[in-house]
Amino acid sequence: MIIREKSEGYDGKFRLIMYEPDEQGRLSEQSRRSEMEEQIETYYEQRRLEMERLKAQVVNGEISPIALCMTYQQMTLPDLASRAKLSKRQVKRHLTPEGFREVTVELLQRYARIFDLAVADFFQFLLVKEGTEVSDEHRGERLIQLVETSLASSEEEEK
Repeated sequence: MIIREKSEGYDGKFRLIMYEPDEQGRLSEQSRRSEMEEQIETYYEQRRLEMERLKAQVVNGEISPIALCMTYQQMTLPDLASRAKLSKRQVKRHLTPEGFREVTVELLQRYARIFDLAVADFFQFLLVKEGTEVSDEHRGERLIQLVETSLASSEEEEK
């Protein structure tokens, strides 16, 4: 699973556009910062902390990678069971490290499609430092994952 040091977040580029009349009655465009920016930033910070917490639980053997994905993508047990075409009891077993060890490759492929991952993502954490670009591609029914890394080139360096 690819985990970036600086994960998804809000860059503050979105602005509210308001049209206000001037003295002649013509509308002029006013760009303002959204009052919701703080809440948006808080949301992304909570998501980052949630991923750290879940990753630690997987590494410490408390939950399985399937449980991490289900929780992070805010799915419920019945929802995941329905998508995987499995009983809730089976899926609940796969959420534990012991049950995860019993999952077949076919089931891992099913879960990988649901979570939009490669099967390899269930078995590794690729921690990416800020300033590194990473792209990945899934091949062969999600059994093969091609990962490419490069140093990020900033637009400021090009100017």
